Amino acid sequence: MVERPRSRLALLDRVKSFTAATSAVTTADGGNVTLDASKLTAFNVRDFSVPTMIWANFDDVAGAVNYAAPVNDPTKGWRVREDDMEGYVMADLAGRGFSGNVGVRFVDVVTHSYGSSNITASGTTSAMEHYFRALPSINLNFELTDTFKLRAAAARVISRPPLDELRANQLLSLSAPFTGSSGNPYLRPFMANQFDLSAEWYFHKDALLAVAGYYKDVDSNIGYTQVAQTINGNNYIITSPANGKGGYIAGLETTLQMPFWFVPGLDKFGIYANAAFVKSDLKELSPSSNPFPAVGLADFTGEFDLWYSDHGIDARVALKHHSPFTVIYGWDASQLTRLESETTLGASIGYNITKNISVRVQANNLTNQVARFYWNNDANQIARYEKYGRSYLADITVRY
Repeated sequence: MVERPRSRLALLDRVKSFTAATSAVTTADGGNVTLDASKLTAFNVRDFSVPTMIWANFDDVAGAVNYAAPVNDPTKGWRVREDDMEGYVMADLAGRGFSGNVGVRFVDVVTHSYGSSNITASGTTSAMEHYFRALPSINLNFELTDTFKLRAAAARVISRPPLDELRANQLLSLSAPFTGSSGNPYLRPFMANQFDLSAEWYFHKDALLAVAGYYKDVDSNIGYTQVAQTINGNNYIITSPANGKGGYIAGLETTLQMPFWFVPGLDKFGIYANAAFVKSDLKELSPSSNPFPAVGLADFTGEFDLWYSDHGIDARVALKHHSPFTVIYGWDASQLTRLESETTLGASIGYNITKNISVRVQANNLTNQVARFYWNNDANQIARYEKYGRSYLADITVRY
């Protein structure tokens, strides 16, 4: 049975801009400066063959330099406005033992990009782009028994590019070697056809066994790459975002949550276990000779928790593990690194003093797991090596 359809239309605007300022820095007396040795501290990095490092509190040594008033830098500014018109038509489905919905979402996007360019006569550049997408979807839930449910879904999905990647500005060197960076106002969005199927068995109170699988056929993705361009007769290597050829992502996830009701005296204890497996041929666009796997896709992620819950007490010990996966280094999407596998152990205990007041203590990374990152999809090119240690947190929650 198809119930009465419903629809909605919305108009949205998103704007993001960037301005930069520069300031000249000179020494206080116009020449070389000797810092007070008593304000400097030397240290060595253990287990690495590197020179002795020296550091100081910036406020203590800043008097040695002068800073001119900041001046706006027009060569680095940009502005992107995105005009979105979105709507959908949807109808609920219901029948004997099943429910769900079917519909189509419509997306119409116009982007206006403005930026600076140190290579054009006007010093500015601009671009406009437009695309329209129709995105059908269907979701079905089957109540096979009182304790067993089956869910299925299929959809055409979209993820729009970040606004900063759509910037129109260019920043180019004016002498050899000729290099530069830019945004790409003509980026197409991530597009994919995806299919999901899951089964859930609620085999006892507070107990669940679930298995879920999915497949995503990705038409296009977005990454950073370097391309050769001839500008004003010079051969440039430009670093910028671009669309990739896409690929597939397939995954399987299992979840088990279960109290030990079948063991006398342990019915307030239980376990939570989760394991996720991912297979994909989706690649980033760099390095060109050996590209990273797509950001965020770990072949395996798992967690095993032992918990206790009773008399106002909630306690948990959690063991987590993930295989290596690609991450973005900081805020620059072009700076890709690979994070090695990690296994961490944590614990927490909370107590409800009253129905409105509770306290909690947490301990994280009890095994002092090291985080190791590397560049260029080469495990020998270390980007970061962080031994961040154990951490302990305590908090009080008051509800009113």
